[in-house]
Amino acid sequence: QIISVLSLSHDERESWRRAFYHGPAFPTMSKILLGNIALKWLRQIHNTVRKEVYDSFFVRGPPTEVIQALVPALSQNENSKEDHNIFCLNIERLLILCLLENKGVGQIVAEFMFLNKHNDGVLNPDRTTFISRLAQLLASVPDKARMGASSALTAS
Repeated sequence: QIISVLSLSHDERESWRRAFYHGPAFPTMSKILLGNIALKWLRQIHNTVRKEVYDSFFVRGPPTEVIQALVPALSQNENSKEDHNIFCLNIERLLILCLLENKGVGQIVAEFMFLNKHNDGVLNPDRTTFISRLAQLLASVPDKARMGASSALTAS
C-alpha cells in the first residue's frame, strides 16, 4: 500500500540526474549493464523493453560520460570469442545510437562551444585535458571496432 508520493521539482530532478550521470554512479552502473546484463540477459529481453530500460540509460546520459564508458570497454576481453563478439556488438550498437542517431557528437561540440564562449575563449587546463581525452577516445573508435563493424564506426 502506497501511503504518500513525493514529487520532485524540475530543479530537484535535474540535481539528482546531474549527480548520477556526472558522479561515480554512472561509470559503475555502466560496467554492470555492459558486462553482466548485456552478456547474460540482453538477448532474452524483448526489443521494446531493451530500448526503454537498457538503451535509455545510455541515451539519456551526457554524451561525454557515455563515450568514457563505452569506448574503453571495446578493448575489454571476454571469456570466449562468442561472448566478446556479443559484448562488442552491443557497445558498437550503443555508440551508434548515442553518438550518431541521437546526435551525441553534436551535443558535445555544442557543450564545448558554450564553455568556450562563456569563458572568454580561455579554457582551463583541466577542461583542455578533458577535451583532449574525449577527442582521443572518439578517434580511437575505428581502431577498436571489430572487423565487420558498422561503417559508421570504421575509418573506411
